[in-house]
Amino acid sequence: MSVLSLLRNKKPPKPTGDADEMLEEVEAEFNYRKKIDPFWMTFITVVSIIFIGYHMVTAGIGLPEIFKHRAIHLGFLLSLTWLYFPFNKKSPRGKPSYMDVALFAVSVVVSVLTVINRDAYLMRSGILNMNDYILGVITMLLVLEATRRTVGGQMLWISIICLLYMWAGPYLPGVFSHRGQSVKRIIQAIYMGGEGIFGMPLGVSSTYLIIFVILAAILDKSGLGKLFNDLALGLGGRFSGGPAKVAVVASALTGTISGSAASNVATTGAFTIPLMKKIGYPATFAGAVEAAASTGGQIMPPIMGSAAFIMAEYLGVPYLTIAVAGLIPALLYFTSVYFQVDFRAKSLGLRGLDKSEMPDVKKTVLRYGQMIIPMIVLIWLMGQGRTPLYSAFYAVCLTIILSWFRKETRIGLKEAKLVAIGSARTSVAIGISMAAAGFMIAAFASTGLGIVLADSIVAISGGSLIIVLILT
Repeated sequence: MSVLSLLRNKKPPKPTGDADEMLEEVEAEFNYRKKIDPFWMTFITVVSIIFIGYHMVTAGIGLPEIFKHRAIHLGFLLSLTWLYFPFNKKSPRGKPSYMDVALFAVSVVVSVLTVINRDAYLMRSGILNMNDYILGVITMLLVLEATRRTVGGQMLWISIICLLYMWAGPYLPGVFSHRGQSVKRIIQAIYMGGEGIFGMPLGVSSTYLIIFVILAAILDKSGLGKLFNDLALGLGGRFSGGPAKVAVVASALTGTISGSAASNVATTGAFTIPLMKKIGYPATFAGAVEAAASTGGQIMPPIMGSAAFIMAEYLGVPYLTIAVAGLIPALLYFTSVYFQVDFRAKSLGLRGLDKSEMPDVKKTVLRYGQMIIPMIVLIWLMGQGRTPLYSAFYAVCLTIILSWFRKETRIGLKEAKLVAIGSARTSVAIGISMAAAGFMIAAFASTGLGIVLADSIVAISGGSLIIVLILT
């Protein structure tokens, strides 16, 4: 299969070896349903459109009370979890099970009641009644199960250990010992506390992350991903070991609009891995190059991984400051990967791609070049001091407008539906992990463990910043 046919083909090529199986593993990583019955696909589409529509509207006209906004966001995340992610590998793949439907209904009810009861909770000066405790327990159980399905068992067990730690403090030795907390106090800290499930990480997910996920999806659907792939082929394809260098450049460019390593692999690896194998790279090396390059996409500005948004919130600095600080490390990372590829190509005597295999970069730029404008506007708005939410919202609107100037880039109803489905599915795994992080943050904040560990690190380091850096 030629390079041009790989680029034109909307579906990934059929796996031909261990490296190509990496693409299947990326798809299977989150274990979501892929072939869904028409009725349930329609239902999921409607829920996804409402979810994305809600966040676009609130980004444009303003957010409701912050706790209520986060509760609505979590309600959508939980509801979509049961629709997209089966209980286990033996569960029905084509449609949700009866248990999933029941969990969907419970998630909707709990979310609505949490929003409705918020004002009454504040009127009681933060004192929980029995209804609040029941809702708190149900919400915690729902988040834990959603974490198991979307993120995996490791995050689930970490959350459970944090719960147990909050209760078992008197029975623990040394610096880990604390007074312990009652079950009611634990529920209050995790369910209604400012550091719990509805704390800052979920707040980041419900504002910045969701709008940037939408922006990345709509930019890719408008043809910016095609532009990046062709530019990468034009810049690196003709050199020694060209396809591997294409993987590095393409992943770096794709990383500017995607903060997810998995989606980066799925986007660029579908054509770079077969190309690398075609010119003689070992299958394992081809997979390793794509994995390393795609991982770097998480630190490539302007759209970085979720950690960058959390850092901006914790430090109280503009997101653009974090993005600018991350530019040089990102460029150094990709430069090192590029030269590793170059050295391996020369040692193996591998050629570049023939001119006949190269895409017409000029033609691609003329077709899709205008879709880079929203990225420029995004950076300009953040440079003017606008919030990431404001900047990304107008970048999304500009992308839709510009897409209509050419048939190849046009975002119609079909494309908008696919953007909503893809954005919602991507947001679920990210958002649920943010909710689960609330268990850990609540444990550290309510027990004082964070302060104890910080004091211990400072004491061990003797005031040396180098040692503190190593220990943390």
